[in-house]
Amino acid sequence: MTPANRAEPEGAARTDRPKQVYKQLRELIVLGRSAPGSRLVETDIATRFGVSRTPVRGALQRLQ
Repeated sequence: MTPANRAEPEGAARTDRPKQVYKQLRELIVLGRSAPGSRLVETDIATRFGVSRTPVRGALQRLQ
């Protein structure tokens, strides 16, 4: 599939990453899979979700 045939433009996927990370982090917190008071380290989260630190930073700001 060529980029012109994609349903979403490439830029849209990038702008959606913070929202995806936010949803995943929120789910971990709500389900109790992230211990209360535990540190959320940008680099660890980025590695875990396979993204750069930038969307992680945006997700953490939104959670705050």
